[in-house]
Amino acid sequence: MEIINLTPHKVCLENENTKKIIFEPSGKVMRANFDIEKYGSIYDRTSGQELNVMRKKYTSINDADIVIEPYKIYIVSLEVLKAMKELNYPNAIQFVAPDSSKANRVGDTIISVERFVVL
Repeated sequence: MEIINLTPHKVCLENENTKKIIFEPSGKVMRANFDIEKYGSIYDRTSGQELNVMRKKYTSINDADIVIEPYKIYIVSLEVLKAMKELNYPNAIQFVAPDSSKANRVGDTIISVERFVVL
């Protein structure tokens, strides 16, 4: 299957079972749009203050110039995967995100991931 990278940066996959594979950016980027809304609040006894708890509500996905073709897999950010799930995005089964919980890092910079995730 062909794998298309819809993130703005290279995605490098490397683990004990695969050789290093680099997925170059395709030039098209899929992004999630959202609003922040108040979900509730928590009272902090120590400070005597009410602390807001906010919720991210996905409103849409920017995909106007992207044609989703059958038998292809698309790499997107975890943020986009979350939006797809919340918005019941069609063909969401064709999308994966780099699993940053299993990443090789230098400081805070992710160098490569070991696998992809779906939601």
